[in-house]
Amino acid sequence: MSQQQGSTPDFLALPGLGDEEEDGGPAAAAPPSPPWWRSRGAIIAAGLLGILILGLFIFLLTRPGRRQIPFQMQPVTRGNLVLSISATGPLQGGIYNVVFMGTGKIAQLDVVEGQAVKKGQVLAKLDMTSLRDAVNFAEANYLAAVSTLNSDEADLGATEGQGGANIVFAETGLRNAIINLQRVVAQGQATVQAAQTTVTNAQANLQAFERQGQASVQAAQAAVTNAQANLQAAEQQAQASVNVAQAQPVPTSCPTAVPPPPATPTPPPCPLATAQVNLSQANAQVNVTMAEATLNTAEAALNTAQAQATTNDVSAQTQVNTALSGLNTAQRQADLNNATAQNAANAAQSQLGTSVATADLSDTSSQGILNAAQSQVKTTLTQLQTAEHNLGFATLFAPHAGTVTVINGTVGGTPGVPKNILLAPTGTSTLNTFIQVVDPKALQVVADVNESDTGSLKVGDTAQFTVSAYGNRAFSGVVSYIAPSGVSVANVVTFPVYVNVDTTDLQGAALLPGMTGNVAINVAKRTNALLIPVNAVNYAHTASTPSTNPNAPPPLITADKVATAQSAARQLFLQWQRQNPTLALTESPTPTFVLEERNGQLIAKPVVLGLTDGTNYEVLLGLSPGEVIIVGPGGSRAPTGFVGGAGGG
Repeated sequence: MSQQQGSTPDFLALPGLGDEEEDGGPAAAAPPSPPWWRSRGAIIAAGLLGILILGLFIFLLTRPGRRQIPFQMQPVTRGNLVLSISATGPLQGGIYNVVFMGTGKIAQLDVVEGQAVKKGQVLAKLDMTSLRDAVNFAEANYLAAVSTLNSDEADLGATEGQGGANIVFAETGLRNAIINLQRVVAQGQATVQAAQTTVTNAQANLQAFERQGQASVQAAQAAVTNAQANLQAAEQQAQASVNVAQAQPVPTSCPTAVPPPPATPTPPPCPLATAQVNLSQANAQVNVTMAEATLNTAEAALNTAQAQATTNDVSAQTQVNTALSGLNTAQRQADLNNATAQNAANAAQSQLGTSVATADLSDTSSQGILNAAQSQVKTTLTQLQTAEHNLGFATLFAPHAGTVTVINGTVGGTPGVPKNILLAPTGTSTLNTFIQVVDPKALQVVADVNESDTGSLKVGDTAQFTVSAYGNRAFSGVVSYIAPSGVSVANVVTFPVYVNVDTTDLQGAALLPGMTGNVAINVAKRTNALLIPVNAVNYAHTASTPSTNPNAPPPLITADKVATAQSAARQLFLQWQRQNPTLALTESPTPTFVLEERNGQLIAKPVVLGLTDGTNYEVLLGLSPGEVIIVGPGGSRAPTGFVGGAGGG
């Protein structure tokens, strides 16, 4: 490396680039180095750097940082399901409004107003005769409803069986029609191909005859031409012979050894010479005659060849026409047979659709009748249970120790009707109360429950409540009384429900009358139940419902698969009913389906669902713990991590 003068930087001296003389000696004076951007190595390096940057940019744009997943998945889990209803109301001292569970006439009244009573003390009794009659009547209605339900279940099974048989029959007819269509199409194609082959052969035969006829005619025409040429040559030769004979003088004397006498006048021509001339003419005429005969023969052969060629062409053309007619006939017959077979296949497809629709309609109708029968059984069972409860609660006990402050009723009268209804104060909360017991030491929450929630309430239900003074701290209690009449405010009807506060759980908290309690009453509870999210059921029905938009994609599950899953779910529902006859009358399970993915295919899985808290469903039949179901549409996710979507639990 040599240092150059000036401010030019040093560069590596590479061999062969001018730093040395050709003979190996040092360069006397190196020329100035070119700018770096004109150097080939610098240009290549810059190009490689640009390619590297561009490749890195493309990689960052296309790298699989997040990718789409088709569905959100979640396994079936176990957990507790609690159904509760919410209400609010004030705290008050222990006021216990006591009424009979049923109706009847008062047979015995054991207390008076102002009397102190103990918990469990008998307060009054109803007449048992009418209550027993009500039990017997309700039991008869219940047994009749159960009999109707059994008959309707049998009818539903028979209807589903008949519908399934009709569908199988229609599917068999469709398969046979498709097989027949395929056979008819193949047979028609074979017939048309055979006719086409016949046409091709006839056309080839026609062309062969045409070529053969042309060759024969051409050969005969050549023979005629040659004969004509020979005739002309013979005629020309004969004419020449005649001309030659006529041109030569005929000798007047015949050559002899003795000269003719001188006194003889002009002698006649020599007979020998005349004979020779005639002979030449006769030979020429023979040649002409033979040439004419040859020409006539050639012309006859030409006529024969033309006639034979025409006959052969006509015959071959007739065969072609016949073959074309056969091809057209075969094509028309094939089209007719194909159309007939296609119509049969279309009719079979329509019959299958009709069978499926009829089966669904019949199943729906039978299911509706069965549902009505089940509802009737539930109603009559409720009436029977109510009558039995009324009979069992014909004796009224004091729910709490205290003092009797109100008695609305007399022996022989109706509980809840004052002794003198005209003197009873209007608008009082005790107007429909039979007996009221007050304990100033006890606490109650009087919660106003919406009328739509009272059907699931019963005395003895546990409850939790909070008050503003203690934030989110929960206190416990038990439903002790449900008012038989509601209160209407702004067209909203509520029923007062009394919740006895568990004072042993206060732990020093000072709950005071007048505080507002926010109450949650537990009306149902399932422990260690199979649970799935409500979203799984909603998405299954959404994904299987056709869109009204004609450009929208088809449903993920076809209608026949949905119908099959719903039918299987109804069978599971009937199985659950037979296994749980008591629960079937008090609960309303739902036969439906959810979606699963198996080997890349969507499956409509039939299930029977029980209670729901709005977030999760209780699974009664159809799924197992850990079984993975689809709970919603897919989204994006990172390339690593948990596979599946979130859901309730």
